[in-house]
Amino acid sequence: MKFLLTSSGITNKEIINELEILADKRISELDILFIPTAANTEGGDKSWLINNLVAFQNVGFKSVDILDIQAVSQEIWQKRFREKDVICFGGGNEKYLAEVCDALDIKNFLTTLPDKKVYMGISAGSMVACT
Repeated sequence: MKFLLTSSGITNKEIINELEILADKRISELDILFIPTAANTEGGDKSWLINNLVAFQNVGFKSVDILDIQAVSQEIWQKRFREKDVICFGGGNEKYLAEVCDALDIKNFLTTLPDKKVYMGISAGSMVACT
């Protein structure tokens, strides 16, 4: 698995270029899975989360899927992880996201995925990748 760790997602052409290099595909050929789970415990305005999704749409991913890993069974999230080229963990509460990932054993599952997959982190998603 390859890693692209960001503070606020796809915000410039350099990040898009790096993602294409890591995935060895053009953005228009990539299926991305967005994991908003870190935002579950955050209150208030979530325009930052919407902005991440709009950016995915604007750069032209082949498809954008959304999955809260806390809300579905292991069978479902593992299947969706296997199906996508890019697995993007979004921002929010990094402590909560780390607890959920530990409870679901996400780290060990990610090591079973093919090397061509890209883990993309946004803020909390980037911090959790380093634990």
